Amino acid sequence: MELLIVFLAGLGLAAFEMLRPYRGQTISLEPKPVPVRRGLPPVPVVPPQPTWLELSRVDDAVVRLRRGAFFTGAPPHLVVVREPAEQRLLEAKPRGWEKRPRDLETGDPELDRLLLVVGDPMQVAAALDPAARKCLLELLTWNNDRCPGLAGLAQSFSSRRTPDEQRAALLHNARHDPLPGVRLRNMELLLEHLAFDPAVIELARQAQRDSDPRIRLLSATHPPPGTDAATLQMLLLELARGSYAPGLRVQAIQVLAGRSADNSKLRRQLIGLLQDENEQVRSAALQQLTARGWQPESGALALAADQGGELGLVEGAAAAVTRPDDEVP
Repeated sequence: MELLIVFLAGLGLAAFEMLRPYRGQTISLEPKPVPVRRGLPPVPVVPPQPTWLELSRVDDAVVRLRRGAFFTGAPPHLVVVREPAEQRLLEAKPRGWEKRPRDLETGDPELDRLLLVVGDPMQVAAALDPAARKCLLELLTWNNDRCPGLAGLAQSFSSRRTPDEQRAALLHNARHDPLPGVRLRNMELLLEHLAFDPAVIELARQAQRDSDPRIRLLSATHPPPGTDAATLQMLLLELARGSYAPGLRVQAIQVLAGRSADNSKLRRQLIGLLQDENEQVRSAALQQLTARGWQPESGALALAADQGGELGLVEGAAAAVTRPDDEVP
């Protein structure tokens, strides 16, 4: 017990001696300020920017690709430029949710769904043959690095390519491309810009026998000189009556009504379409009838336009539709 008392007394004396320097000072519990370090601010780390890779060069036309970068959110981007002015003749990159006003429709459903394409419509349509379209898809959606069709793509935008060569490429695409949408797009451009070219006139004549109804309708809408009126009417009537998309059939009815010279025959054709199962087709036929002043003298026409109308009633309606300045045959 005495030893414990002596130990505690020595411990207290030691503590008293340790606190002797601080005798008479006020003890503050506030935190001391942290000293500010002087010097240069830290340099931010900038991620490397993707660079343009040259994939192909023909004369002054260059195909370049910029790979997509996850850290910047930049999509892959392909351009065809003409040096030395660096004029961009073609741009293509993956399609997002937006659709910009300058986007082109190539007629290739997969490419139009996946990629944004910008450029001169005639140049782009002439350049995008099956090999070039495959390259765009492989480079921008399949992440491939090389494609055998790149040289042809660059050559299509070279300054050495003449207008005659571009016209020949459009004609070839309109005749031989395996996709009907691409054939249609090339033919639309040719009819819009080179309608009086003999080769384009012959193309329109051959298009009347195309397997795609959209191309046949385009040919009937822009018939070449010398087209037989009866042949054209049969083509339009087949498109109006066929098992095609309602929108296409409605267009065929409108063209048929606008180009028919035989009022009595047109009247019978339109009344025959009133029994069609599709409501849009029936409505288009009725609209063309009423637009020409052919009004029913009885309720036969209204009954014929009903979906449940019978063939005999429709045939009888032809006699009930008259116009004051028409002679009923």
